[in-house]
Amino acid sequence: MNFKEGTIKPPTHDEIRERVMDFFEDMGMLYRRNYLDREMIRDTFSYYGSGWWNACADYIMEERKRNGGDETIYSDFEKLKDVFEDLPVKDTKEFLLDEIRII
Repeated sequence: MNFKEGTIKPPTHDEIRERVMDFFEDMGMLYRRNYLDREMIRDTFSYYGSGWWNACADYIMEERKRNGGDETIYSDFEKLKDVFEDLPVKDTKEFLLDEIRII
């Protein structure tokens, strides 16, 4: 299956699983509560955090809209963007292709 050639159809909103978003939301909550160190998060997760935020941002904004504009939905994940800031981020499609290859 090759995403580039269009043989993989992107999932609809209702088909998306939230496991990765939940992981980064939990990480953001732990960071907010000072259980995780900024440098550790940045050095260990910045590439993946940036890539997954870019891949999930539209979904998250839609979830907020569907829930009456609830800005708290994945807000801790969103706050991690400041930790990941100014680090190079690949094209989202290329990032997701790399993630698929890991499996």
